[in-house]
Formats: sequence, C-alpha cells, structure tokens
Amino acid sequence: MTDETPTEPTPGRADEASTEPTPGRADETPTEPTPSEPEPARARKRLRSVVMEWTAVIAAALMIAILVRAFLVQAFSIPSESMEPTLNQGDRLLVDKISYRFGAVQRGDVVVFDSPQGRLVGTDEPLIKRVIGLEGETVELEDGVVTINGDYLLEPYLGPSTLTFTLGPIPGCAGGGSSTRCTVAAGHVFVLGDNRPSSRDSRFFGPVATETIIGRAWLKYWPPGDIGTL
Repeated sequence: MTDETPTEPTPGRADEASTEPTPGRADETPTEPTPSEPEPARARKRLRSVVMEWTAVIAAALMIAILVRAFLVQAFSIPSESMEPTLNQGDRLLVDKISYRFGAVQRGDVVVFDSPQGRLVGTDEPLIKRVIGLEGETVELEDGVVTINGDYLLEPYLGPSTLTFTLGPIPGCAGGGSSTRCTVAAGHVFVLGDNRPSSRDSRFFGPVATETIIGRAWLKYWPPGDIGTL
C-alpha cells in the first residue's frame, strides 16, 4: 500500500545501553594488595608454635614416667657382687612394684628393699636379695646348708660348691635367735644373697619387714646379650 513506509533496520538507539564491557568505573576503589607479613615475624611464630608443642609433649612424658616409676616399675642397678652368679655387678633390671599389691611375697623371689634402718650394712641405698624364709617359718643354717622347718632347701641358683654359713647371732628373730637358727616374725621375710660368702643379708641384719620391699626383680635388660626375666 502507498501509505506504508518500509521499515529500515535501526543501527542503534540512544536509549539502549551498550553491551560492551565497561573498562572501569569512577566510583569503584581499586583493592590494594595486603602487604605480606615480614619473614622474621613468621619465623618467630613458627618457632613459638614448635616450642609449645614440644613443651606439652615433654611435660606429658615426664608425668607418665613419674607415674610409672611410682606405681608400676623402676629401674635398678646391681651395686655389688652379692647376687652372683644370678646377677652381676653393673647389671640393670626392672623392678615390678605392683605384684605385691595383689599377692604375697613368695620363696625364691628376688626382691629390692630399703636398706634396714639402724643396721650397719655399709650403704643407705636399696638392697637386692633372694627370699628364703617366710613369716612363721624357722630357718636353720648349719653345716653349710639351709633348712626350712627342718626340710632341706633346694637352691639351684647357687654357684657350684656354695655353702651357707652364719656370721654370728642372727638379730630380729621371733622369740630370739641363735647363730644358726631364726624364726621369722609376722610381716617379715628372711633374705640371703646368692653369693653367700660375699653377701650381707638377714644373717647380718635379721629378717626384713615386707613393708620395706620396693618390688620384685622382674626383667634384666642390661647387658643386651643377657636379657631375660628372673
């Protein structure tokens, strides 16, 4: 029709927003990069962290060691030759401190105990000996052999030809004692060293109170070639 005008494609309109990316806006503030922390400061922080971690680890280890030593086991070094050939001077072993909380001392146990007070034994350090007589038993040492209530005591742990002789009157026995005979009082045990000629033991200071026993010798861990239980 003559009244219709062909529509030309519009190359662009002023009211249409451009779809071109805006390179930048005047109202936007550029973000400045955060300056990095100086290296010495970071190193100090790392060092503090490491020190705190190791302090906590060491404190925990010390606490565990104290608890173990107080209630479970304790290391002990053999101070003399009095327990040869079972234990040599310088041997190191662990002492079980918990067994006697639940059970009684047994004949043949190797025990560590406090040095008898007021008795001349040459040291204030704990001693280690073998239990021979229990409370109420009569121990006799005559003709080089040991008897318990009249029965001969078999001692396979002694060295060849080892004999047991007394060192004079035995003190601290129930009802008194003699140089060859001792009845063990309640709450005590009679102890001897395996190396009888070189041991100061109950022949010298009398029976030992069980309350002074620190524990039972359990495991020898030094020297490395002779590790084993007792």
